[in-house]
Amino acid sequence: LNLTVNEVYDPATDSWTTKAPIPIGVSGYASAVVDNKIYVIGGYVGRNYNQIYDVESDTWSQGAPLPVGVGGAAAGATTGVNAPKKIYVIGGYQNLDPVDFNQIYDPETDTWDMGAQMPTPRGGLDVAVINDILYAIGGIPGWFKPATGANELYVPFGFMDQKSPTISIISPENKTYTTNNISLKFTVDEPTSWIAYNLDGQANVTIEGNTFLRQLPYGLHSIVIYAKDIAGNIGVSEKVYFTIAQESENPLIWIVPSITIILGGVVALIYLKKFREKRGKQPKDV
Repeated sequence: LNLTVNEVYDPATDSWTTKAPIPIGVSGYASAVVDNKIYVIGGYVGRNYNQIYDVESDTWSQGAPLPVGVGGAAAGATTGVNAPKKIYVIGGYQNLDPVDFNQIYDPETDTWDMGAQMPTPRGGLDVAVINDILYAIGGIPGWFKPATGANELYVPFGFMDQKSPTISIISPENKTYTTNNISLKFTVDEPTSWIAYNLDGQANVTIEGNTFLRQLPYGLHSIVIYAKDIAGNIGVSEKVYFTIAQESENPLIWIVPSITIILGGVVALIYLKKFREKRGKQPKDV
């Protein structure tokens, strides 16, 4: 039995109120918010409902139904900044089998379309949206199968990003090192399709992420990191200068053994002197 109750929590007053009930009770549905309207889509088992709640008027309406009814799907909405404002219903179960569907709803035209399929069919997943890029995370790829840790990224059709990635180099720092192997650590504020570093103005070296700079020669060095996001924008880090210096010898290495040798010689002289004095005091043979 699916309930139709609609309860609203106000964090400002830490209180609950009851609002207009949903027309058709559902469970295992996907939901998203666009322009102060809540879209409750699908549900178990294989429902294709698209129930729309207007929070300002406390009323419900029906939108165009899902092309393919699913339960246990996840939904995310793009904002219209970097990608057109739409709702994406991803994955779920149909007839108890996981699916890879990417069903796209346009709230302005009340129409559906199908997008590129998710690489890993699964239900019970979550979807997060950052900068109008969707991340499908986790879920169960089939009955009696363990949960998956899949994290798959989807770039919507019409995605336009004008911002270049911001790159911050953590290591190396602007200082002197006494080792020839230095860790290269950095952060990038968005997904990338390509990363490379440039050491001392030489050819770029493509990398997957943090790595090591090995067998560096002594002297002054500089490094810059480049990153390209999935929209093709290229970001450049600030140039970092650092020095590899030969470790100076510790004078104690030589002083301590020298002192030990000197002390040993002094002790030997004292012992020899006492030995001779002792022999000199012995009685002579008659």
